[in-house]
Amino acid sequence: MTDTPKIPTVKDAIIAVASAQFSDLLRESFSEVTKDALKAFQDADDEGEPKCKVAFAVTWNPNSAAPKVESKLSWSVRKVHNTEDVADPNQLKFPADVIGGDGRGAA
Repeated sequence: MTDTPKIPTVKDAIIAVASAQFSDLLRESFSEVTKDALKAFQDADDEGEPKCKVAFAVTWNPNSAAPKVESKLSWSVRKVHNTEDVADPNQLKFPADVIGGDGRGAA
């Protein structure tokens, strides 16, 4: 008994095209993405480790039997600046409009 060959669907075709487009776009842009991340962190010792963030977007017409698949690759360099403080109502005086009322019942 032979297996019946699977007939490709529009979904299969879109996924195949988008996957190939993603691979090509990432391969073509990889050096630039990496260079941008390293450049952004070059002079900043306190920034932590550089990170590349790549986003891939795909669009197509869902009503088409053979849709045109358009793909876009975008990237950014992630920089995070953190700060922290303790908001202890026993140590700080807050305006009444921030904590509500006269502040006596705030905890």
